[in-house]
Amino acid sequence: MKNFYVLLLAGILSIGSAYSQCQASFTYQVNGNTVSFTNTSTTDSSTAMTWQWTFGDGNFSGNNDPSHTYLTPGTYQVCLFIVDFTLCPTNPTMQFCDSVTIPANNPCQASFTYQVNGSTVNFTNTSTTDSSTAMTWQWSFGDGSFSSNNDPSHTYSAPGTYQVCLFIVDFTLCPTNPTMQFCDSVTIAGTNPCQASFTYTQNGNTVSFTNTSSTDSVTSDQFQWSFGDGSFSGATDPVHTYPGPGTYYVCLLIVDFDCNPNPTMQYCDSITIYPVGLEEQQALNSRVYPNPVQDQLNFQFDSRQGMDLKLEVTNILGELIASQEVRIEPGKQVVTVNTSAWTEGTYIVRMVKDRQVLDWHRIIK
Repeated sequence: MKNFYVLLLAGILSIGSAYSQCQASFTYQVNGNTVSFTNTSTTDSSTAMTWQWTFGDGNFSGNNDPSHTYLTPGTYQVCLFIVDFTLCPTNPTMQFCDSVTIPANNPCQASFTYQVNGSTVNFTNTSTTDSSTAMTWQWSFGDGSFSSNNDPSHTYSAPGTYQVCLFIVDFTLCPTNPTMQFCDSVTIAGTNPCQASFTYTQNGNTVSFTNTSSTDSVTSDQFQWSFGDGSFSGATDPVHTYPGPGTYYVCLLIVDFDCNPNPTMQYCDSITIYPVGLEEQQALNSRVYPNPVQDQLNFQFDSRQGMDLKLEVTNILGELIASQEVRIEPGKQVVTVNTSAWTEGTYIVRMVKDRQVLDWHRIIK
């Protein structure tokens, strides 16, 4: 019985060590404007719940090892964001970022400057070409409006931050690199105190939202919550139960024409629902020593809460050798097991609660 107790402790230490090593990473190779990315994370897109690359130019990918072609030279911040509860239950959220530089092979490039005057922005083209020679010359002001003028002015209808881009195709002056793009953020300051906001509290899979906006569902013309799982609500302070673990992007959209000149407001926040058993995983720390073991194995664990566990011992083929119900009390405990009768080989000891493995260790004899 003591054998099994210690053996299980050994398994727990090993898995705790493996989980702590979960991390996102990648390498890349640049070939002209095309970059080939290689995932070197401790997980991959086959097990991850969320797997997203952001290439720093507004484009994304969910591939394991993507390739991406940039339109213009420059330095881009590339990030790989991963959420993997399968392989990394104690640290499911990982992110790795690196800078990728696309060298300029042509002096032609797009660029502009701007000046803000209230809601109106005056743009000045500073590109190495202009609209007189370009085959394509298009400004995108980030609010669904466009212009083909060389130096346009644009008036925004609402405060906010807008991504403005100038896209150029010029085979006349730039034959080796005719396609150019330059983007910059333009901020229009608000003159209105109306804004959307909320707070929330969690209880398992259920989240209670509290509206803290400057308006509510009674006075607004439109009041809608989007819970990030395809569900919606028009209540002022809704309560929503999610179907399972995951990270959800929750948004509150308000339209209130009493809030002139900005009747449309939106506030978003992310909410993470953790799988059942994660609290127990985080509450239990264990280690075994020595490993490899000869005649005696010490199983030390530190638990923040009491819990009933099942200790399961298997061989390397996964065959169950023995199991035993145990009670772990809060605090530090050490169990010593006589392993002199063990045959040489590899054993797995698992600590199981409600059919979920909280920790495991691999023991070598």
